[in-house]
Amino acid sequence: MIILTLALAVGVVGVAVQRRRASTAAPSAPAGSTRARPGHQDDLLVTAEDLAELEMSFATAEQEFGHDVGVLLAARLKPMVVRGVPVRSVRSAGVIGSCRVIFADGTVVRARGAKNGDMGLFATALVTTTFSLTEVKSVGDQTELTFAPRGHKGTRQSFHAYAIGLDQPI
Repeated sequence: MIILTLALAVGVVGVAVQRRRASTAAPSAPAGSTRARPGHQDDLLVTAEDLAELEMSFATAEQEFGHDVGVLLAARLKPMVVRGVPVRSVRSAGVIGSCRVIFADGTVVRARGAKNGDMGLFATALVTTTFSLTEVKSVGDQTELTFAPRGHKGTRQSFHAYAIGLDQPI
């Protein structure tokens, strides 16, 4: 449904581009329209009705699927617990407080530590120890991850983090 909503948004913008190209003789904005980004001369003209329709579509998508993100993320990561996929590296995500956890199967998860500095300690521990994801659970609107040394199911030397979402391999 989210993809359908995004496709609708792209379609609306595409129609606006076609309208603009077709009416090159009209330099002023039609009545009832606004600029998508104020202050730019080459902006697309979007009518108030188009903006209202987009806002309604995005609100509907968020209402239907916004609360399921944590559940879907946990469902995607639980097979990695069963398979015992090892973590290969922890890299910067370009945003303060988050990182990329890269697994051996190519899966990349954006995560943040439970406390400041946790992911740095985890990255340091990865130099000498192989860790795998041992537990994934939804806690409220967050997805908690537990990493432990391979072969150890206990809490000894385990690290906890919160998944922000999946990322593309880098």
